[in-house]
Amino acid sequence: MCAKVPKEIQKVRFTAKPRHFGIGQAVPVKRDLTRYVKWPRYIRIQRQRKILNSRLKVPGQINVFRHPVDKNLRTNIVKLARKYSPETVAQKKARLAQASKESEVTTLAPQYLRFGIHNVTNLIEKKEAKLVLVAHDVVPLELVLWMPALCQRVGVTCAIIKSKSLLGELVHQKTASCVAFSSVKPEHEAELQTVIDAIKAKSSYTTLRRQVGKPVLGGKAMHKIAKVQAAIRKEADSKAKLNL
Repeated sequence: MCAKVPKEIQKVRFTAKPRHFGIGQAVPVKRDLTRYVKWPRYIRIQRQRKILNSRLKVPGQINVFRHPVDKNLRTNIVKLARKYSPETVAQKKARLAQASKESEVTTLAPQYLRFGIHNVTNLIEKKEAKLVLVAHDVVPLELVLWMPALCQRVGVTCAIIKSKSLLGELVHQKTASCVAFSSVKPEHEAELQTVIDAIKAKSSYTTLRRQVGKPVLGGKAMHKIAKVQAAIRKEADSKAKLNL
């Protein structure tokens, strides 16, 4: 049988050894230091703008840009749009070189996406645009705020796309506020019509422009409202018990 260990020895068997995190001593535990990082100014502005936009109660015209088309529909639109990306400098040079060699046969410029606010606006006003894609994150938004209303008045299908960098990639630019399909090849007309029908079915500009964008409250405001509501429920319960 093992001998019993006296209680005095049991108490001092495991002594506390507090760690010291000074220089050359114990290695500190890894912590999330994100809140202590001084982010670049452009990142701070992006985050502040996002929070401010979520807190504001925006009118219906701006609320339209908060509801871009869903991911599946956007994939189909981009798949079609990539077939009509503008020709690069090398492709244009090769086409013009071929045209100079074949003087009798003229090589016309291929059909491609039109981009730029001025160019797209002219196409919409002339009713030559078949489908207009507008970016949801244009800054300032006033540059394209009126474009969905103009498309609806003229009768041109318009879709809000996420994001301006994606539209810029389609036309070999860094960003693009809007692009438009002016014409497509006969073999792609059915595909374009399918996309237009899907846009009309899923996104309704008439409905969204009449809905005021509801703000999303912050954590402090939500806790404060929850506290007030709990106090109101508690008071109602106490009055109910007194009446009984």
